[in-house]
Amino acid sequence: MLAMAETTLEKMARGGVYDQLAGGFHRYSVDEKWLVPHFEKMSYDNSELLRNYLHASTISSRGASCEDTAQGIVLWINQVLSDQENGGFYASQDADFSLDDDGDYFTWTLDEVRAVLTPEESRVIELYYDVEAQGEMHHNPAKNVLWIARGFEEIATALGKDADDVSA
Repeated sequence: MLAMAETTLEKMARGGVYDQLAGGFHRYSVDEKWLVPHFEKMSYDNSELLRNYLHASTISSRGASCEDTAQGIVLWINQVLSDQENGGFYASQDADFSLDDDGDYFTWTLDEVRAVLTPEESRVIELYYDVEAQGEMHHNPAKNVLWIARGFEEIATALGKDADDVSA
């Protein structure tokens, strides 16, 4: 049972339902591969997932990874859901930032990635998050949902570089 729970938690944290940049989990997947989420994030979903990742961090052989995911949830809550001015917390983060958004805020094109990174950094990120010219979004096929496709060791081997350099 522990192995099943560990695998589930790991796959969820590596997948598109987890916000790889800001932390926190989106509500659910809208595709069969569990890559494309419905981009809304709910406090009640994340509070229960936080409990699971914290518990797993204490009993699992993958504890450090679970702890990292738990920290990502907490950081997202503090940065997005907490009302620093008035106190308290919001219940959710909307899926869309405008009527024309449909998840665009959370997705990247290959050109957008290349515009903000050096060519060397971009190549690592493209391999790590599986960012390609053809993405996963049906309304805009150029948009990519970020998910962890490869580890740093595998990327280092493919690029002929040191894993620590790739990680950095």
